[in-house]
Amino acid sequence: MDFFLYLSRLRQLQSLSKEQIVNAVKTACDFFDMPLPQIGDTTGHPVYSTMFYRGNDKSSFDDDLICFDLQELAYLQVTTYDSLTLVLTHEATHRRTQMYDFPGPNKGSWAKECISDWYMGVRAGMCMMKDISKVIEGLGSTQGCETHPSGDIRRNFINNGFQTGYLNRSSHGTNFEYFINDFKSFYNRMLPDIEKEYPKYYGIISRNFYKKDFDF
Repeated sequence: MDFFLYLSRLRQLQSLSKEQIVNAVKTACDFFDMPLPQIGDTTGHPVYSTMFYRGNDKSSFDDDLICFDLQELAYLQVTTYDSLTLVLTHEATHRRTQMYDFPGPNKGSWAKECISDWYMGVRAGMCMMKDISKVIEGLGSTQGCETHPSGDIRRNFINNGFQTGYLNRSSHGTNFEYFINDFKSFYNRMLPDIEKEYPKYYGIISRNFYKKDFDF
């Protein structure tokens, strides 16, 4: 916590309390009509970071854990409450979609990140959050790998989600179901760009033998 507050002061940005973090987890889960999960502080942990951890039953929300790493959040310039809620909305999306299968290599790991980034943008648009540029900058500068697409791809999904959420900000439907077809449509539009990136991270077998469609 001291390291995080130091960076916040250094950048002249708002510092965040653990109470705000817990409330941000709650509002992110409320966005998808999910109960509050267990919450873990993984700051300084050698392996775990800000992440969603699924329990043994992927069809249940009862054994889930959402973790936060204050050092990682500071590094990604997540130092305002709005930006915190968006990162935790990303993790809440992983929780909401844990029971589904995704298309793409490595069990659809990139698609899982794309949908989580997209719904993060949707919530920002619906809430008319104006200061999300630092989150986009932080995630948009990340390098691609086997589990996460490049920052350029992620930035596109956040921005499109924001536009979709803003245009539907008066919606009173259940958020996940209400927007899911919009996400699938944009994912299919982005698919040629996504597939161009596959050879950088996946071998020929992984690129040619994987699930092609969403099962939801």
